[in-house]
Amino acid sequence: MKTYKASSHHTGKSMVWPLFFLATSAVAAPAIQQASVSSESITLSGSGFGSKATARPLIFDNFDSGTNGQSIPGHAPTMTLLSSGGWKWDSTTAGGTALPVYSTANQRPGSVANALSDMNDNQWNKSLSVSSQQSEYFASWWMYYDHYAGSVSRNTKPWVMYGSNQDEPHTYSGWGDLNDSSLRSSIADTNYSDPNTAYGDPGTPNFYGKWFKFELYLKQSSPNVANGIYKVWITEPGQPRKLALNRDPVVTRSISGVWSQFTFIGAYCDSSPGDRKYKIYADDFYLDNTQARVEIGNASTYDASTIREVQPANSWSTTQISTTLNKGALPYGTAYIYVIDSTGSVNNVGYPITLTSSGSKNQLSPPVLYLK
Repeated sequence: MKTYKASSHHTGKSMVWPLFFLATSAVAAPAIQQASVSSESITLSGSGFGSKATARPLIFDNFDSGTNGQSIPGHAPTMTLLSSGGWKWDSTTAGGTALPVYSTANQRPGSVANALSDMNDNQWNKSLSVSSQQSEYFASWWMYYDHYAGSVSRNTKPWVMYGSNQDEPHTYSGWGDLNDSSLRSSIADTNYSDPNTAYGDPGTPNFYGKWFKFELYLKQSSPNVANGIYKVWITEPGQPRKLALNRDPVVTRSISGVWSQFTFIGAYCDSSPGDRKYKIYADDFYLDNTQARVEIGNASTYDASTIREVQPANSWSTTQISTTLNKGALPYGTAYIYVIDSTGSVNNVGYPITLTSSGSKNQLSPPVLYLK
């Protein structure tokens, strides 16, 4: 939000304060006035929620419905709007044909299962993929890199976005071996040519042996016009969300092709050196064409929250939202609800509720409500 101030002018005799009446671009952040929580859903009332053309996200999957060891591609996610709700997971592979599978190992708290890409051979890509042409993408998921044998890969990309013109334009985030101190981004038009690269924190050592949250927001630019957006946030255990890569505004393409295929989990986990072995886990994958969403956090402000669980919406208006309840890894006790609008604005002070094993009490409204 821009703030305009009247400036002072000293004449030597008196101080003159010129007055200016200037319009600002300030937009009120979302404000939650009431929340009702049932065993299955949350209903919020308030103001400034903004618009969301389609309430439900493109995809939400907690991977809890699969059988341990079963291939994920060909199975439906927890929730989807794609193909009129009939969409099923696809995959991208290279160097082999093995696919990501459902796994009951290494679960996050509150989770039944997750997605796993076991990089245990020379296959350097075992990814889940989504083909959906959008002008904007917001994605978030939790992931865990278990480097259990061999050297550390010199080339790891947790996600890659491909385009409609022979895979172009494309963009990604990635990191190298343990000497790589920076998370990097790349935006390019031509295969194997990345002229538009930027760097941020954290670096490679921060991505192994722990569950962390990865979030990104992409907005496609016009060809050769700096009106696109590329942002990545990282949330490490016990730490608040960090803006790791911020390219706003940015040129995302110089050709007419558009982004059309999003891949994630084991994208470009390089086979060089060939002795490296990883188990890459992912959970609670969320993909939409807007930043507008609802989250529950573990702190009284959004900026201080170290766990934030997305709540897939079912209906959305400027004054009321209903979502499916997703407790995720949040502990029982006090939790806080946040609404993020399409511009990324959020009620930084959360609306408190209490989560217990038998119920949930809205702290600002007396009735006891039940939580799954």
